[in-house]
Amino acid sequence: MSSAIRSWLEVALDWRRPEAERISAVVRLGEHGDPSVVLPLGLLYSESGARLRSVTAEALDRLSAVEVLARLLRSDDGEQRLRAVQALGALGAPTALPSLLLSLTDPVAKVREFAASALLALRDERALPELVRSLSQDPDPDVRGAAAQALGELDRPEAQEALERAAAQEPDPFTVILIERSLYRFTERAAA
Repeated sequence: MSSAIRSWLEVALDWRRPEAERISAVVRLGEHGDPSVVLPLGLLYSESGARLRSVTAEALDRLSAVEVLARLLRSDDGEQRLRAVQALGALGAPTALPSLLLSLTDPVAKVREFAASALLALRDERALPELVRSLSQDPDPDVRGAAAQALGELDRPEAQEALERAAAQEPDPFTVILIERSLYRFTERAAA
C-alpha cells in the first residue's frame, strides 16, 4: 500500500475529522483502485452516516468489493475471514450470497454466525437449505441462533417447520428464545 493510499485511508477512518475531508479521502481511495482498501472501507460503510455511507458505497462498487471480499473469505487467517464476512454483511449485496453460504461452513464459529446474520439481512430464499442445516447441525449455539433469526425472515413453510423442529430439540435456552421469536414472526405475518 502506497503512502498516499495509507494517508487517505487514515483520514477516511478518522471519525474526528470533518465529514467533508473523510468523503474526499474515500472518493480518492475509490478512484485509485487499490483492492487492499476494500476491507477497511467495507467496515467504514457499516458505521457511517448517510452521506459518507453513500460515497463509500460508490467507492466499494468501483473497487469490485464483493469479489475482493469473497477472495478474502478463502484466507487462512480466521480474523481476516471474520472481517470480510462482516463487511459483506454490511454491504448487503445480493451477489454476496454464494460467499455467505460458503461461510456457513467456516471452521471459525464467529464467521459462521456473522454469515447467518448477513443472510438474515439478504432475506434470500435460496439460503433456506443451508440455514436449516446450520440451525439443526451447527455445534455453536450462537450460529444456531443467528440461523433461526434468518429463517424467521423467510416467509416459507419449510423455514417454519425447521424452526418448530428445532424448538423441540434445542438445548441452549437463549437459542430457544431466538427460535420462538422467529416462530412468532410467522404468526405476525399470518395475522397481517
